[in-house]
Amino acid sequence: VATNSTPIQMEIMSVIRSAILSQEQKEVLKDSILSYVTTLQKRFYKDSLITEEIYHEKMQQIQDIVNVLHLNELYKFLMLNL
Repeated sequence: VATNSTPIQMEIMSVIRSAILSQEQKEVLKDSILSYVTTLQKRFYKDSLITEEIYHEKMQQIQDIVNVLHLNELYKFLMLNL
């Protein structure tokens, strides 16, 4: 959505984005993101294979994806269950 979009256009795009995935697909995505975040945390905290900067960049990317797809409840679930 362009930055000069009206609130109505933005809301329509929001509904469209969240409707793209079925509930089952959202569950698969949740599991995939959980696996990715778990691996990312292991690489940072346990194995020290990535820098703090890279870790935070990757976590921000996850947050951005969740925001774009309007999966905030999914993100809250992921952060509470790590």
